[in-house]
Formats: sequence, structure tokens, C-alpha cells
Amino acid sequence: MLNPYRNLVAIVAGSSGGLGTATSVKLLNMGAKVVGIDVDTVEERCKKEAQFGARNNAGVNHKLCSKLMANDEIILKAEDDGRFIFHHGSLLSSDIIKTALESVKSFGDSLKLAVNCSGYSDRVKVYKSSNDKCVELESVNHILDVNVAGAFNFSRLCSQAMANNPITDANDERGLIINTSGIYGKSGSQYQAHMSAAQGAINSMTLPLSRDLAHCNIRVVTLSPGFFRTNLLFIPIYELTEKIESCVDTFNAFPNRLGEPEEFADCVMSVYDNKMINGEVIELSAGCRTPL
Repeated sequence: MLNPYRNLVAIVAGSSGGLGTATSVKLLNMGAKVVGIDVDTVEERCKKEAQFGARNNAGVNHKLCSKLMANDEIILKAEDDGRFIFHHGSLLSSDIIKTALESVKSFGDSLKLAVNCSGYSDRVKVYKSSNDKCVELESVNHILDVNVAGAFNFSRLCSQAMANNPITDANDERGLIINTSGIYGKSGSQYQAHMSAAQGAINSMTLPLSRDLAHCNIRVVTLSPGFFRTNLLFIPIYELTEKIESCVDTFNAFPNRLGEPEEFADCVMSVYDNKMINGEVIELSAGCRTPL
């Protein structure tokens, strides 16, 4: 039986991060070809992981470091084999995205899947009475630019690249675009008003994007993860101790643990395989509700 993913070409934004790396590795292991975009190169992340992994510190999660480095080795090998192409840059740069989309042609197949796992997170309070200071508007604009404008820019340019893909009938799909929001888009807490605004915006644009692109036979879906084992927890991923994990995962209903990036990647493939999923925001949160 032929591998159904052998001709699949995907672009993954945030390909050097936790969710993006797991998604890229999942696709590569299934036989697909991947174009990655990130502000960090795989080599830069490998260097960070090696530095943390070499430390003799009880706070370092060595098992996690080993898994991350194994994933990076898969990507680096795929790059050597010509099945992974990396582009260094931000989704705020249309030129970077266009260059990445142009490199898809070198694989000889059309772009069918675009996954945006990129994003930036921070903790700020709108106003602190203790020092009578408001959050700087530049900080808020940066969050909105990177997360919302970046996702929109990625979606519009990927849809343009997919729009001319050949189809066999009126219900054949030309492509799928998946964006990533997060738990704060629905259940925000203090210090997260700006993240709630950004993630809520990504959630809100999902359905209208799918309607805008329906005439092109392109689907749009957003995945909204809860607390996953990534750097967006505001803690260096290499220093996630059991004590920190046990604190974070108490927000979940069940299972009471952090989500694994591989589970996010599994959901990406499930959405890709099920053509009836469109215009939806899918929560991957274990029933999580954030505290005040």
C-alpha cells in the first residue's frame, strides 16, 4: 500500500519551537516534506539544549533535553536529505514567507498543509497601583503584531499559494491552514489581558477566514492548546521540574499533566485527515480553566 503522505508538502511556522518541532518531526516521519520558518535556527536551539543538558543541576530535566535533541537530529538529517528546508525570519515579513513558499516548488509537489505554531508570550499587568504605572503600549502592540498580524499574514500568503492547486472535483480540497491560539483566548487570568486579546483574535478570525477561502476549497482551523511542555509557559523548557509541572497541571480536569508537543502534532494530522473539520477552534486543554 502506498504511503498517503508521500506527496504531502507542508510549511510549518515556528518550526524550531516545541509545538512546531513536534509537528515537523511528525510530518517527516510520515513521509512528508516540510518547509520551516522560525526566528531561531535548529542549530541555535541545539546549542541551547546542549548547554542546559550539560549542566549538573537538579533543576534541569535531562530526559526532556534528550528528547528535544533527538527531534532536532531528525530535522537536521531531513535537511541533509533534502526533505526539510529552513528559512530564518518572522511571520511579520511577507518577503520571508514568500521566499519559503517559493522553496516549496523544489519538492515538485503543491503546498497542501500550512501550520502556524509561532508566537510570543509575556506576563504583564495592565496597571500596578503600587508604582502607579500602566503597561507600555509598545509591549501590547508587540504581542498583537507577532501573534495576530503574523498569523493573518501567514494565512493570506499561504492561501494564495494553495489557491491554484489542482483538484479533481468540486469537493476536492486544495489545502488546509492551521493556526495556533491558546487557553487565554477563552479563559484569561491576571497578567494575561494582552495574551487574551491576541489569542481571542486568532480564534475569532477562524470562521470568517474559512468562509473567505471556501470558494478556493481551502479549510481553516485553529488549535487552542492549554498548558503544554513548551517555552510559552514562561519557564525555560529545559528547567521544567516536577514541582513546577505539578503546580501547572492542577488547572486541568483530566489528565492532570502537561500536554506533550507530540499530542499537538497528532491533532494536526487528525484535522488534516478529516476533511469535514473546517472553521473550528479545537481545544487541546484537558478541560483546563485558568485561575484568577
